[in-house]
Amino acid sequence: MTLVLKSLQSNVRFNLRAFRKDIQVLRDIMDIEHLAVGVICIDNKLMRRLNAAYRRKDYPTDVLSFPFREGKQPAEAPAVAFADDCDLGDVYLSIPYIRDGCKASRTSLSRTLPAVVTHGFCHLLGYDHTTEAEFVRMHKEESRILDEFSKRVGRQYRTLVSVTGDH
Repeated sequence: MTLVLKSLQSNVRFNLRAFRKDIQVLRDIMDIEHLAVGVICIDNKLMRRLNAAYRRKDYPTDVLSFPFREGKQPAEAPAVAFADDCDLGDVYLSIPYIRDGCKASRTSLSRTLPAVVTHGFCHLLGYDHTTEAEFVRMHKEESRILDEFSKRVGRQYRTLVSVTGDH
């Protein structure tokens, strides 16, 4: 199914073609390649507006996910019964925000983006981290995905651990 990958920001240059390949590998691992998904790269200004509008938090964050189906329990990818069921949702990434985090942690954007997308895709599948139990379950799933991703691409990737638990 369709992957829509758009960069609507011009502050940070990065290899969109390589990022697309990483996303396709992640979709295969997560068994969501049969579902339409959008990954939209934006700047801090737009991310702040989205975060304020949808979460009542007036500051930017790294990733926001907007699932097509709300209120799902964490699970495998949904079965597609009708053509309208093919949409998983959209993930918005603030590339400048993520880049700033990379600078602070001395990692590269290309090594961080797969972990951020994995986190966003897990939210689309119904995972959350508002409680300790949810955090543990989501972190375990992200670790599983990124371990397999690491094997397939031949480089080690790890989950992101949010200190604030904000997104």
